[in-house]
Amino acid sequence: MSAARNVCLKLNVPFPAEPQRYPKPGTHLPSSVSLQYYRPSAARGSPLTWNDNAHEDRPWVRVARDSYATPEVRYEALPDGAWWSDAETGVLQEAFWPENFGHSMGDDFLPIFRLASAFGLWDRSTVQAIMHPPCWSRGYWERGCAHHDELAPLLLDRPYETYNGTLFSSVSPDDQSSGHVCFRHLLVGTARLGMGYPSEHLWPRFLAELKRGAGLSPALGPKKQRITILVKHGRRTILNYAEVEHGLRSRFGVEVEAVDPAEMGLVEQLQYMQETTVVVSPCGGVSFSAIFLPKGASPVFVDYWDVRYNTTSQMERFIYTSNDNITPFYYPVEFDDLSLDRTQIPGWFREHEAEWEIWRNWANVTINVERMERYVLSDYLVWPRSDVEV
Repeated sequence: MSAARNVCLKLNVPFPAEPQRYPKPGTHLPSSVSLQYYRPSAARGSPLTWNDNAHEDRPWVRVARDSYATPEVRYEALPDGAWWSDAETGVLQEAFWPENFGHSMGDDFLPIFRLASAFGLWDRSTVQAIMHPPCWSRGYWERGCAHHDELAPLLLDRPYETYNGTLFSSVSPDDQSSGHVCFRHLLVGTARLGMGYPSEHLWPRFLAELKRGAGLSPALGPKKQRITILVKHGRRTILNYAEVEHGLRSRFGVEVEAVDPAEMGLVEQLQYMQETTVVVSPCGGVSFSAIFLPKGASPVFVDYWDVRYNTTSQMERFIYTSNDNITPFYYPVEFDDLSLDRTQIPGWFREHEAEWEIWRNWANVTINVERMERYVLSDYLVWPRSDVEV
């Protein structure tokens, strides 16, 4: 990651220009990003370095060179006709794969918050997020952009920008900017700041920002026990939701409800989860609703079967090690619990996914209710608040 002062940025049509099914960071050539870094002429010859001392080194003398964004350093004053953003700080985020809600939140918006926070520049009113390539060039655009459009207003006061958005398209072709927009502070380099990398327990702070953006108090929590079962349709789902719901209600005698997060808006999810103490969820994208649980609550995530090692395995563990607000439990599956209908797998995936990926991504599971009750009981006993009815 890097930050610089007085940097002018130009975004071109990303390469490849067509939407990609499985894009990864770095698949777009650096020619789609032009960075001009202006330094005083007297600074010529002084070192431009990269390191991890964001709290010690002044950001504007640090610059990173990588395959995505390589700045052109100019030892001269900015041109008189420079086109300035009215945002104090810009963050250039290379959109990951936002068609999944979890990836959109954890790999697109968390890195923006994390990078700006590392340099002490986080302020939702002054940060301008720039998604490049834009969401619609990453996988299923209609889903990716929907998640971006829903998340952005909760975290940022300014709409996020793209190469063909209002900010860059408003640059006059007659001025001296050459299509560049200048920022006092520009932060670049979020590829290693997503949810798959240790985040120094930033999740609680990030989630608190989202809740404040939704008009909710992060300090509020449930007044009684409530168990929520997250419903997922299609692949990697639970085959006996009704049996699980009935079994947990009979065993614990509290409110138990199966809900489909896809039918709820983001603000509605945030509100609902603040009144939940225990969540039961399949693994994968649907489970990300559980990250909105209040401090002290616990989720139970259903494992997937890893045929490479012939064992049960967790999908979200790396995320929840960085969120010390909640205590996760993991329901281990057995091979006999699984059901895989290969006729329901689209042809592209049958041809390109490895056997272990097919079992991880497409096998459904039948829950042993008695076994699940033991894990829910562990969750049930974790909830610490004395004002919650048990």
